[in-house]
Amino acid sequence: MKVLLTSHAYVVRENLKKAELLAQMGVELTVLAPKRWRHEFGAFEAPHDVSGFRFITLDTAGTGDNDNFCYKEALPEEEFDIAHIEQEPWSFVTHHLILHLRAKKKIVFTWENIYRRRFLLGDMENAVLRHAAAIVAGNDGAREVVEAKGFRGPVFILPQFGVDTKLFKRVPAERTSKDFVVGYAGRLVEAKGIFELLRAAALLDAELVMIGSGNEEKALVKLARKLRYEKLRLLGARPRGEMPLHYSGMDVFVLASKTTRKWKEQFGMALAEAMACGVAVVGSNSGAIPYVVGDAGLIVPEGDAAALADALLRLKMDKTLRDQLAQKARTRVLDHFSAEIVARRTLEIYERVSRL
Repeated sequence: MKVLLTSHAYVVRENLKKAELLAQMGVELTVLAPKRWRHEFGAFEAPHDVSGFRFITLDTAGTGDNDNFCYKEALPEEEFDIAHIEQEPWSFVTHHLILHLRAKKKIVFTWENIYRRRFLLGDMENAVLRHAAAIVAGNDGAREVVEAKGFRGPVFILPQFGVDTKLFKRVPAERTSKDFVVGYAGRLVEAKGIFELLRAAALLDAELVMIGSGNEEKALVKLARKLRYEKLRLLGARPRGEMPLHYSGMDVFVLASKTTRKWKEQFGMALAEAMACGVAVVGSNSGAIPYVVGDAGLIVPEGDAAALADALLRLKMDKTLRDQLAQKARTRVLDHFSAEIVARRTLEIYERVSRL
């Protein structure tokens, strides 16, 4: 099967794991990505030393804001059995790709789990949904959105990427204190529930380790001072290879995201990575978090610091429960969200769509 897989995310080497696995499964694979990419987490240059599949990188024009860009150079001219476009259906780049790539079947990916109609982009989105043979939705809410917008073809629920469970596993971690350690990794923005998490940790007098960067870092420090809470550790953004060590040093990992008018949690890759490292988790009920956690963690109402503190206290006082959930967390990722599972299910989708 000859497949073209494209996303701006493939400018990052770690995201090419799925491509490597698909190629190993026998797919004649071409990956298309920008030559470079810049966003809030930094600037990236596409790697030059990939193997096992053809990797095409092109110059882009546009804002560089997620899907708001287009390719300036000519697209591949040969015909593919499947073109898998992992960009939102409403975007400029998806509209350009779905009209100009030559493929027998075209699949579009979406994370967006809140219904929004964008001014001036509606006609492009409608055209994309008319031309797509199938949609891959990163969560059940995204499936509901594309169906509400009129898509009547098959919709498959599958995250864009899986967890590398060979990298993300429990490793020996040196404890720096005897405190109960609560952890978080991700963007330091209000929508991730970081202020509720800080208040809950303060109520519990637990050590709080936060890994990542964002525009609310100073506000976190200010709130900690106001609460007279001295156990906040802000580690900044850390290399991906270090993260298993940091996760393994946590007693509990928390993702307490809050739904906004334009966003709710679409998956939570850091949550899945922590679960793969055998860490008990607590999540809010925002978006896809309950789906990712399943029965392998505790779920609390979003925006409720007191309920979050109660859940953390329960896990602090019950080590048996904590250990049971940690074991379940690793198993759930292996069964549903590993890189191998996502690649295998992606290939199954290709095979089903090619038969339509």
